[in-house]
Amino acid sequence: MVRSVVRRGALSRNGTGGIELAGSARLCGPTEPRLGLCPAQEILEQAGEKFPDCATIHFNLACYAAQLGNLPEARLRLRRAVQLDQVFAARAKTDPDLKAIQTEME
Repeated sequence: MVRSVVRRGALSRNGTGGIELAGSARLCGPTEPRLGLCPAQEILEQAGEKFPDCATIHFNLACYAAQLGNLPEARLRLRRAVQLDQVFAARAKTDPDLKAIQTEME
């Protein structure tokens, strides 16, 4: 279903549609966050293929990866987000989703 939603044009020209859709999917698992994270991650990965230079997509994928315990992927995505937009360096220091890797940040 996720792929069909993305294929049908749920993504806007700059990727924000995918970000909003992923955020909604994430909220689908309020009692068990992992239930909402996997679909959200899949949506954002699709959006990232279409918008590889969208820092927000990479930042959110870093958050999802950290929450799912994939810390190498979280670090990689965070580095890319910061390369694209320095604002995410400061945001990463306080985002609770990135708590597992915050001690590594300068």
